This record gives sequence, C-alpha cells and structure tokens, in this order.
Amino acid sequence: MKIDFGMTRIKLSRLIACGFLLLAIANIMPYGYYSFFRIPVTIISVINAFHVFKKNKILFIIFLVIAMLFNPLLPVHLNKEMWVIIDLITGLFFGVMVFIKINGKDEDRSPTKAAGKD
Repeated sequence: MKIDFGMTRIKLSRLIACGFLLLAIANIMPYGYYSFFRIPVTIISVINAFHVFKKNKILFIIFLVIAMLFNPLLPVHLNKEMWVIIDLITGLFFGVMVFIKINGKDEDRSPTKAAGKD
C-alpha cells in the first residue's frame, strides 16, 4: 500500500480555501479581510465545480452553492453567528475534500503522472 501525499493543484486550491475560511472563524482579522476572502473562495469554488462536473453532480452543485453564497458581486447578508457556522462547515468541507478521491481516481493527474512516468 502506497500513501501519496502529492499535492495536486486542485487539492492545493481546496487547502487554500480551507485556510481562508478557518481564519475567518478566528475573528481576529480586520473587516476588509471578510470582504476580500470572498473573492478567492468564490473562484476556487467555481474551479472545483467545473473540475467535478462530469465526475460527481452532487459535488458540482455543492461547489456552485458555495460560490453563490460567497460571491462578492451580490453578497449574501447574514448575521455574524450564521457566518461563523457557514465558514466552519465550508472550511471543513474544503479540508475533507483535499483527501477525497472522486470516483476512486487521483484528481488532476493523468494516467502517466499517476504511474510516475512523467
């Protein structure tokens, strides 16, 4: 059994989104951070949605809902307590998705890369 901790680009994007979201829960950042972090979380959600589109429709919908919820153009206004819960759940979701293989395949690796022939 081989454990591969290789960080693909898609997994790295999920880890970055996880970091942004969990940092938001700490409530130590200035107000501008909360407006700014919507941008990368939305972009990463859209990229991930397109990445899983043909592989898993449920994940596709989840990533699109996250993108709509965090989009900076038409912001959703909720109270602080609700945002803490949403940030926590979404951050954990992105964190778990770093380690999940969709349809039993390594995500953005071609067969030659996965076999180490690249």
